Amino acid sequence: MRLCDPADLHGIHERVPQQALPAQQGPGRYSSVGALTMRRLGALLRSDTAALMLANLAAALLGIITGVIAARALGPTARGELAVVIFWPALIATIVEFGVPDALTLRVSRDPSNAGAYASSAYILAGGAAAVGAVGGGLLLPLVLRDDQAHLLPLTRAAMSYIPLSSLSGVPLGLLLGLQRFRLVATVRVATALLYTVGLIAAVALGRTSVQDLTLVTVAARGLPLVLALPFARTPWRSPLHHSHIGPQARMGASLHGARLAAVIGASEDRLLASVFMIAHSIGLWQVASAIAVVMQFISQAFGQKLYASSASSDASAAADSLLKAYLRSVVFTAICAAAAWPALPLLVSLLYGPEFSAAASAGRIVLAGTVLAAGAVALQAGARAALRTWVCVGSELLGGLGMAAAAYVFNRPLEPSALALAYLLGRAAVLVILVGAARIHTGLPARAFVPSPQRIMWALRRGSGE
Repeated sequence: MRLCDPADLHGIHERVPQQALPAQQGPGRYSSVGALTMRRLGALLRSDTAALMLANLAAALLGIITGVIAARALGPTARGELAVVIFWPALIATIVEFGVPDALTLRVSRDPSNAGAYASSAYILAGGAAAVGAVGGGLLLPLVLRDDQAHLLPLTRAAMSYIPLSSLSGVPLGLLLGLQRFRLVATVRVATALLYTVGLIAAVALGRTSVQDLTLVTVAARGLPLVLALPFARTPWRSPLHHSHIGPQARMGASLHGARLAAVIGASEDRLLASVFMIAHSIGLWQVASAIAVVMQFISQAFGQKLYASSASSDASAAADSLLKAYLRSVVFTAICAAAAWPALPLLVSLLYGPEFSAAASAGRIVLAGTVLAAGAVALQAGARAALRTWVCVGSELLGGLGMAAAAYVFNRPLEPSALALAYLLGRAAVLVILVGAARIHTGLPARAFVPSPQRIMWALRRGSGE
């Protein structure tokens, strides 16, 4: 589907109002351009997208803090057991989510008047899927736990309560995103991460630092979004349930689910490759680089969330503009943060993790470059999911993952953190190239539109009426 004429985007400047760019020439022109850019940047940083961005950053940083608390409280062996106990319920929860929150967001954004009926259907779908996942997961556990992990089976089965909490918590957040209540969603996410951190600190202060105790805190925290968001998403209780919504909503969710699974697998592939190809010491070093990749997603995830929730109600031309703006903003802001972190990274790694982890800084710097490419991919994937072109997300992650795995296999002698970081960089580059190609076909934009330039950046920083 062609959304606009490529000629309309000859260098982007035709789409920017003439009064938006300074007309004067000479030295004063550059100061005016700089002032205009700063005004646009300041306006953008006061937007809903900025609220989501800060919430994602806060949640990522609090995630690092909780990881440090758990590691120091439990020690390496028990910390590994906690990871095993939580890993399987979290994985199963992702698998059985079936795109219910994503489908709810799209349907509500397109038809807010029926938000209550859509949300009621979503609760039924999420509850049913969670029940299947919890029962099936409990039966599957004896097959997936190794012999040396068999003693964790009772605790892991108890932790399956994570699955219904996760499934049901996604519904009010999906509803609020569809209603464009982005700041409230951001508040719930930050509050969830903060309360989880406080819970871990309280458990440690009370001397409750066994694997069972911290499992209880972690599982309970997964239900916090449901508790925090439900008072602001009460439309289901005021709206009758229409059973005719359940089938279409389930089909839409299923069509979106493949893209979400592909994204989760793509985000986890580096840790899988590390466990296959690396020795234990190198795996420990890689966790630092992997944490950098996770934290740096806070920018692109914010723009992607706003794009996904907003583009469903936009016309074709506005959707193309929103996609390109989200892409350029994600790339530019991530690049700025990566450039700022680059020189200080060795010092930061040593201060946070200790001198024994200083060797991870070189891999971390390569990962920083890869996160710029990953930022563009996240934005384009959000646009593809909003347009229900999930095959683009699945295909790009599959081919990018194969490229990353192939590079890791070639570098394996044995695999060092810097080599895996390079494989990550190549894999993210492959994903981005595929997504840009697909976006060109869908929107009709030329390839040069996706290459940041000063003029395009200024255009992207300009806020629209709905931002």
